[in-house]
Order: sequence, then structure tokens, then C-alpha cells
Amino acid sequence: QVKATDSAFERGDEIGIFADAPIYARNVRMSWNGANLVPDQKLFWVPGQERTTFFTAYYPYNADVTDTWAGFCVNADQSTHELYTASDLMTARSADISEGVINLNFRHQLSKIVIYIENNIDDAEIADVYVGNVYGRYECSLAETYFYGNVLGTQGTIKAGKVTTADGATAWTVIIPPQYARPVLMVTTTDGRQYTGPSETEFWFTSSCRYSASAVLDGDSILTDFTSEVTEWTDNNDIAFSRSGGV
Repeated sequence: QVKATDSAFERGDEIGIFADAPIYARNVRMSWNGANLVPDQKLFWVPGQERTTFFTAYYPYNADVTDTWAGFCVNADQSTHELYTASDLMTARSADISEGVINLNFRHQLSKIVIYIENNIDDAEIADVYVGNVYGRYECSLAETYFYGNVLGTQGTIKAGKVTTADGATAWTVIIPPQYARPVLMVTTTDGRQYTGPSETEFWFTSSCRYSASAVLDGDSILTDFTSEVTEWTDNNDIAFSRSGGV
């Protein structure tokens, strides 16, 4: 199955759900069993109620969330499947529901960066890829139709995860909160070299958008240009990285 970071949930994934009157659900945990979302506790309609209900859901579940205005932090290490997918904040909202099936259409709310690297160094492989100078903490509203929030804390570095794309290419991915930042791309190789590519300008990373980068690794430096493409995510603008010497 495809993980939640693209188009579907995996068995065991957990979400939290809120509901207004007359349901009064507050961060009820629900688990995906392969076919449906199953709540930890049963939720019942109140007989004879004419008032409709608003449902708000989010992924991944956090027991510490007490309100739909909540804090969230992506993982500084997203190099594994589990750590990467746990950084993908998604929300869903269903309005004016009075009975029957509750349809929750989840939307990616952070920004996703996909990095493609051409390695022209003989006898050395890419060991690790990092994106630096970006914020990882965020506070946001889970319940609004228009998603918004604020970055918190200080800028840091996120370790990217290695993936195989749908067309069979190798790439590295990170998820970051929406922010205005001047990111730095850092690559280490198996022969102990380190390459950096700082962006030439500050850049808006927008909610629900995916950004792609093409990088060339040679004996002296790394060149990176970000572009955007449309798939499950809404795509945005370009980022250019300048050259910087290797170690």
C-alpha cells in the first residue's frame, strides 16, 4: 500500500477526531484497519437532534492535543519510512453532517521537498542528504477550511529520506512546515566529502505544496535548482542554490 504521505493510509495509522455538538468528540483516536477508520470509543448520534455536526480530523494522532489549535513538530531525522510519514500533518473537515457515513478527505498541510541528485564522483556514493536553515516546529489551526499557522523556535537541519519514485528514479525527501526560509542543501558521500548548496534567496514554502530539486554532484561543488510539478500535492515556485566548494 501507499503510505499516508501520498494518497492512502496504511494499516495501523492513527488519526484524531473532533466533533461539535451534539457528538462532543475531543481528540478521539481512530485507527485504519485496512478498510475503515475505527474509533477507540463508539460515537453516537443523539436521537431527535436536528442540529448538524462539524467533524475535524488530523494525522498523525497525538494524545497531547487538546484543541484544534495545536502545536506540531516534524522529525529532524526523516531518513526512515516511519519517521518521514509521522511528519506529514494532514487534516480533514466535514461540515453540516446529520447522519450516515462521515467522509473525511484529508489534505496535506505542510510542504514537501523532493531532491534528485546526479552523482558524478567516481568511486563514491551519496551517504546522507540534509536540508538546513529551516523551521521544524509549527502551531496551527486544524479546524479551519483555510489552513494557517506560525513557525516556532529556531531554524535547524532535517535529514532526508531516500525513496524510489513512481518512475523508478532515486530521490531524497523531507517535509517542513509552511515558512519563509533560505534553505541550505547538504550532501555527504561515502568517501567522507561534504557538499553544500545554499539558496540564493529566501523562499516561500506554502501549505500543501510539493517542491522538486535537481542537483549535480561533482568534484568541487553541488548545483541545485528547485522547480515544481503537480501530482497529489499542489505545486509552487522555484528555488535556486548557488555553488559552494566541497570538503
